[in-house]
Amino acid sequence: LVRSGLAAAGVDGELLLEPGARDTAAAIAAAAAHIAKRTPDAVMLVLPIVAAGARALTGATLTGTVVFVQHLTLWAGFIGARLVAALVDLGADVVVLDDLSSGRAENVSQAADFFQADIRDKAAVDDAIAGCDLVFHQAARRAVLQSIELPLETDRVNVGGTLTVLVAARDAGVSRVVFGASSSVYGGSATLPTPESAPANPRSPYAVTKYAGEQYCRVFGEVYGLETVALRYFNVYGPRQRPDSRYAAVI
Repeated sequence: LVRSGLAAAGVDGELLLEPGARDTAAAIAAAAAHIAKRTPDAVMLVLPIVAAGARALTGATLTGTVVFVQHLTLWAGFIGARLVAALVDLGADVVVLDDLSSGRAENVSQAADFFQADIRDKAAVDDAIAGCDLVFHQAARRAVLQSIELPLETDRVNVGGTLTVLVAARDAGVSRVVFGASSSVYGGSATLPTPESAPANPRSPYAVTKYAGEQYCRVFGEVYGLETVALRYFNVYGPRQRPDSRYAAVI
């Protein structure tokens, strides 16, 4: 399945298996579940490849084997819409909450349950997360320049909204929250490539809010036992990116 998925995706890669393993759906599912406990961002890359392989070999969508959670809650937008599409394709039950201030409703799969609401609306967030196993928190006021012009609004959404999500996830018994953090916390590090261990030096209100979100995730893990992962995105690009975004031509 992985080999077929790589070929279908046009990726030239090498498949490594444990000694004695067979590249069957069961073996891949076990590997994906094992990786998921440690590096959920890697699983997001593995699962669509497996699904593509299933379609290439059988013409059917692979469900129930590789998907290791039953309910997902994601926030829509450029990155969120891509996550929704991949997870729906794998047979996961997906719930989306977005205020559509920057995302587009047509980008969200019709197979997902959609809540149009503000991330600061505790009642709406509670309703969206109820019954979910895993939360991908992608919502943010994301523009650095906008945060300089509107620091209070950026803080209310990025810090207050993140806290709302974490509280709702804690109360709902969610197993893990994956937080969309930002490379802006490095503040233009002189070390290139920039290692994850580089010290944080946020230099804009936006960067400060993202760093605060990371710290809230850490504290919720230590104080409440809520498992969290923060992924520091650099410049993300690809299909469904808004062409009118200030960052659309960065790469």
